[in-house]
Amino acid sequence: MKIAIFHPQLRTFGGGELISLIIADSLSRKHEVTIYSPFNADKKELEKFFDVNLSRVEIRQLGFLSSLVSRIPFIKTLKTSFYVRDMMSIKGSDLIFDTGTNGQFFKKLKCKTACYINFTKFTALKKGWKSILNFLLIDPKEAYKYDLIISNSKFTQKAVRDYSHGKESIIINPPVKIDKINPKKKKKNYILSIGRFSPEKKHEVMIDAFKEFSRDVKGWELHLVGQFQPGYNEDYIKMLEQKAKGCQVVFHKNMPHEKLLKFTPECRIYWHARGYGETDPEEMENFGMCTVEAMAGGCVPIVINLGAQPEIVEHKVDGFCWDTPEELIIYTKKIINDPVLMRNLSQKAIAKSRKYSLQKFCAEIDKAISSL
Repeated sequence: MKIAIFHPQLRTFGGGELISLIIADSLSRKHEVTIYSPFNADKKELEKFFDVNLSRVEIRQLGFLSSLVSRIPFIKTLKTSFYVRDMMSIKGSDLIFDTGTNGQFFKKLKCKTACYINFTKFTALKKGWKSILNFLLIDPKEAYKYDLIISNSKFTQKAVRDYSHGKESIIINPPVKIDKINPKKKKKNYILSIGRFSPEKKHEVMIDAFKEFSRDVKGWELHLVGQFQPGYNEDYIKMLEQKAKGCQVVFHKNMPHEKLLKFTPECRIYWHARGYGETDPEEMENFGMCTVEAMAGGCVPIVINLGAQPEIVEHKVDGFCWDTPEELIIYTKKIINDPVLMRNLSQKAIAKSRKYSLQKFCAEIDKAISSL
């Protein structure tokens, strides 16, 4: 088949981008695959950062309208709707696979269509004089016009059902390259957290918890790994660095994924905090690929009891799920003071991570596409 993959955020370098590129790599073994994005993308840079093979994949920039809109800063919330309209006009494909809008195709196309949803999200209608722009926005009641909808977790599947008033989706959990992660017997007293340096990841909650933890427990370091672009959330990362002064917190900005997979097995514990203090599901983790990577490296996961994190980590079986920062500290101290418990949880975390292998993901995607 001729497959067109649509992903509008190829410059973000996050989990959603990794999934899109893995899908492209996998499908290109049997099909002719082209990725469309509003921005010029450096294939070599993407291959190096994400450790994927795009030699069989073509990357094209969307049409003039998307290129023009992408340069206009003050219509940020409207951009995706322009991109969607451009992509839906693409001709000559047997299948259009949307991996970036989380469900915004608003009409059925002549070719087959599929969507991989990391979490469903739509721009709210404008108010006041801005309401004249509402005709450009996509109503979730009119969206989800696909032949196949794939959700990345049970948490996301429920959100799709709620947003779309009953649309069902199949679940294919995101892939993790567990075969490239080799657990080490000798580890360092490192607590690891992975996530782009932006406010929703709640790095400040973990820094505060680590400072409290360090009053009683010495010799440990908190390592924060995340993607950072100059000019994007600079105030946030400056605040984090100021908050971390005087304690053993290490920032790793833009660590290549291949290097991260080697660094992860050096750590003993993994922390995750996205969603703390939030009630909106959009602010919670919709899956947690980094959590699985950490588990594959033998880190004991201590993750927030929100979003899809409890789907990955079974409380007291292969890690812990916390509701308050006080619990985060208590569970961390508990396993530090009990080496046997830490070793058992680490081994069970490694075993659980195998559920999310790259090979399984690619096989499930291929099966789902073949069903069309």
